[in-house]
Amino acid sequence: MFVGRERELGLLEEKYAASGGQLVFLWGRRRLGKTALLEHFAQGKQSVTFDCPDLPDFEIYRRFTGAVLGRPENSACRRHTGHGDWEEAFAALGDLAGSRQRLVVILEDFPLMFRNCPDAVPALVAAWKKKLAGANIMLILAGSQVSQIQQKMLAPDLPLAKILTGSIHLGPLGFYSVRQFFPDYSYDDQLAVFGVLGGSPRYLKQFEPDLPLEENLLRHLLTRDSFLFGEPEFVLRGELRELATYNFILEALARGSGRLCELSRRLSVTADTAKTSVYLRNLGFLEHVRRLPCVGELKAGRLPPGRAEFRFSDNFLRFWYYFLFRNVSRLERGEAAAILEQEIRPAMGAYLEQIFENVCREYLVIKRDEGSLPVTFGELGSRWPRIPGSDCGESSQDPDDEGEIQILGIAPGGDSCLAGVARYCGGPLGLEDYFRTAERASVGAEGQRFYCLFSGQGFTPDLEKEAARNSSIRLVNLEDLAECR
Repeated sequence: MFVGRERELGLLEEKYAASGGQLVFLWGRRRLGKTALLEHFAQGKQSVTFDCPDLPDFEIYRRFTGAVLGRPENSACRRHTGHGDWEEAFAALGDLAGSRQRLVVILEDFPLMFRNCPDAVPALVAAWKKKLAGANIMLILAGSQVSQIQQKMLAPDLPLAKILTGSIHLGPLGFYSVRQFFPDYSYDDQLAVFGVLGGSPRYLKQFEPDLPLEENLLRHLLTRDSFLFGEPEFVLRGELRELATYNFILEALARGSGRLCELSRRLSVTADTAKTSVYLRNLGFLEHVRRLPCVGELKAGRLPPGRAEFRFSDNFLRFWYYFLFRNVSRLERGEAAAILEQEIRPAMGAYLEQIFENVCREYLVIKRDEGSLPVTFGELGSRWPRIPGSDCGESSQDPDDEGEIQILGIAPGGDSCLAGVARYCGGPLGLEDYFRTAERASVGAEGQRFYCLFSGQGFTPDLEKEAARNSSIRLVNLEDLAECR
């Protein structure tokens, strides 16, 4: 089952149809389906794939020339390969490309070649400039080591980045793609699956669509022998040192401490935000954590003190640290049913509030792109007040600090904005929720204002009456969200 990825497939097909040699880097963290995407793209095309092993340079060279160029894999191959060997091997790819049908060459786990074969990348750059740029070839480099790729391969001043004709970042699937894995689930259960597993196709395929949600949880996540049970430690231990510190930060973040100040206080009595920032930056490079945009508050490229807020990029990790990390010992003793009943089921609604808010943002982006919103916003995020009276941010009576706006998008010219609130549980939204959002949006926002209120439990009659007479208010319930796309 191949779901989503229309944008990425479109970009790959666009490069395939372009004239001249094409060199594309496809990158993103583990388990997001890079291999499946490339296999789908390569169907019906003349293609060859090389999975780079984690081996010494001479062995990678021997296997590459054997698998891609069809040369005999001589076991007595010399134990050294240099720039000339690699340049000749890459240049030979141009001879394989025919004049009619473009040749697609896919190098999986390319960062291993970058790390283990110091001459390979300079040789590729040289061969590309001398020959491959004019050949009928599409060379796709793929990798999951996102921090290494961003810092050592894709930085604009690096030689490899300068010859790329395309760079495609593969992120998690969105909610509206994830729903397609479980077409017979209710909207609430689809939202819960998204909150538990996120947008990783590998994780989503662990759950069985014909089983109830809780049965899937018991079989495929809360059981110590399941693939998903050991996945968080496997992923993080392979990427990070000081795992104990990162565990502490991730658990605090999952439980609601999203501000830099709060995390610093929890981590150290000195509230050293500089040190905490390093940990968060590393998690950001690995795409486990992201900084939520504080819309309209960037000054000189930086947020004012106390404005930074962080959230998980990966729903699966958030679910793990919200519910399971502190209960690992109990799960290993076989207490999965008790954890489900005592920990997960009572708190699932509260956990899904943030997931629901993110889905509402996704809905708004879809509607914006369809042209069915009154505001064509650029950035879509939130706005929240500073934390007063702390070492991390000065005490402020700034009039901009009137309270949080959950969802806020401002038109590029600043002449209009869209403000919204999202509530999954806790009863229907009422007129007071609209008035509160409108009052907060009136501070620091100029021009015309529109409002979008999302509710998982409907709206009060007085709010529905107000929305019927006020064209600047749009009410969105679960049925509206379910009908999107």
